[in-house]
Amino acid sequence: DILEAIESGSARRSPSGTTAKTEASGASKPGSDEEKFRKDADAASAGVGVGVLGAASDAEPPVDPDFVDFPVSQVRRSIAKRLSASKGGVPHFYTAQPYALDALLALRKELNAQSDVKCSVNDFMIKAVATALAKVPDLNVTWSASENCAVENASVDVSIAVAVNGGLITPIVFRANEKGICDIAREVQALVTRARESKLQPDEYEGGSISLSNLGMYGTSEFSAILNPPQSAIVAVGAPRAELHHLDPPRVRTTGTASLSVDARAVSPATAQHFLAVFTRCISNPVSMLF
Repeated sequence: DILEAIESGSARRSPSGTTAKTEASGASKPGSDEEKFRKDADAASAGVGVGVLGAASDAEPPVDPDFVDFPVSQVRRSIAKRLSASKGGVPHFYTAQPYALDALLALRKELNAQSDVKCSVNDFMIKAVATALAKVPDLNVTWSASENCAVENASVDVSIAVAVNGGLITPIVFRANEKGICDIAREVQALVTRARESKLQPDEYEGGSISLSNLGMYGTSEFSAILNPPQSAIVAVGAPRAELHHLDPPRVRTTGTASLSVDARAVSPATAQHFLAVFTRCISNPVSMLF
């Protein structure tokens, strides 16, 4: 207090040489440095700019010509809100497992040579997700926030992430486990076309049992996706890669990695790993999921 009194000029020397405050503690003279400091602090807390000399200023902050601010579309705002709520409010659990892709690529080549519809690798991935989910029904659940429990889904409906202008949408392949590869390919082609033309109806992209996100076409080797609530699981696959296997004789094999994100409230780690093991077996041995 004595040091503050000296700095503010409100102290005087006593006859004995000690320093004493001339005013009551906590008070300050109008126009004193302390009073100015308090005014500046009040202005700063109120959101008013304070100049170098302590005077309030309404000047706008300088604009950096090297940066440009782009407005965020309503779609991007909605995506940001949903993903932030998912990542911040849902306890994610992650697991990953490699798979072999050579047999699938060979089967796809043979199938496309005999069919009028061309099947993509992603169509096989959708079928594999649906087959694995049908075999591991404990993963086919959604989380009910109102009931605070997991709710079993009545069917196997796979949502697929589709990039559209300015955002992302997830059209659904309903009862995908009951459909053949060529049927899935036709349906996906129609859904993607209508999604990019903004012609999907809400019941075609709202809901779903599980999601599949494939960034392989962009060269991403592997990644972990954010859940799409109220779904409890999402599969993420990346680009295939060539690996040299020291067999007899040595040969190059095509492999990939699948990552699974689950809601830890609804799905146990053991169930998640069981599903991923079935999924990767379907990819490595695609004939097994055609029957």
